Amino acid sequence: MKRLLIVLMAIFSLSEARFFMGFHAGYLGTEEEAISDEVKNGNAFNSIILDDFSKMEKGNGGAIGVSLGGEHFPHTDYLGVRWEISGTYGKSFYKNIKTGKDNISSVLMIDFFTDVLINFVVIPKKITFGIFAGGGVGYYRNKPKDALVLGREDLLIDDNWSSLLFSARAGITMLAKNHHRIDLYARLPFVVTQKANIAHFVNSDFFTGGYYLSLGNIQGLLSYKYVF
Repeated sequence: MKRLLIVLMAIFSLSEARFFMGFHAGYLGTEEEAISDEVKNGNAFNSIILDDFSKMEKGNGGAIGVSLGGEHFPHTDYLGVRWEISGTYGKSFYKNIKTGKDNISSVLMIDFFTDVLINFVVIPKKITFGIFAGGGVGYYRNKPKDALVLGREDLLIDDNWSSLLFSARAGITMLAKNHHRIDLYARLPFVVTQKANIAHFVNSDFFTGGYYLSLGNIQGLLSYKYVF
């Protein structure tokens, strides 16, 4: 009976949630770093370490996306919670760390976030103003135009990969006329590191080895949501 009551209360609380749809846009900064694990000479089976086999690329660009979700202020207009599903697409521009040539990465993110909203100013049905903070998890895909060059000139890493990315975000929020919500916020990732392997011919010798590729991004976004 107690469990049934809890479920019913949860359903009732959800039914009071206000749903929203919106879009966001802003700055996208990316950072990629590849570090060699060990490189082995396939002919002599000797292990070698390349001193310069650790490189980083930093880029700047922009992102745009859409979102939908719900927000709920259960007891007071001063404290609420929110959930949100969003999709974001961006472009990051940078120079190849080995060749110096201009490069570009396409970034795709599909995320689920939860936030806590705290209002400091509340004028019912006119305006509320406050802050929010939360975190989320999502699918992250990075697709560069050109491969990452490491160590030797012809030793390439294709850093086209996807993974789960955990992020935190925080910012200021305003709701006008009970329907128009504007958020200004920063999104900070928990850097994801992925281990992979390479196999490539270098000067007629066959090299295989492992490397770690870490990838993260920081965003400064402005969003508009229409709250139903």
